[in-house]
Amino acid sequence: MKSALQDVVKSWSLKLQRQFKVLKSSLAVYTVVCETKECNFRVHGHVPKYESYWLVSRVEEHNHMLRNT
Repeated sequence: MKSALQDVVKSWSLKLQRQFKVLKSSLAVYTVVCETKECNFRVHGHVPKYESYWLVSRVEEHNHMLRNT
C-alpha cells in the first residue's frame, strides 16, 4: 500500500531530523526529495507493471549537515 511507503518515509525523516518534500505522487509513483536544494536525498518508489505491490527502486542519502537551531 502506498500509505505504508509514505509512513516509512515520514518516520525515517523524523528519525533523521530532516525535512523532505513530495516531488511526485500518483497511483503508481511516489518520489520525495530533501527540502535543501543542494542535497541529493531522494526516495523513489513505484508499482511495477502488472503488480500490486510497491517497490522502492532508488534511495540516495542526505549529503548536507544539520544546522544548529
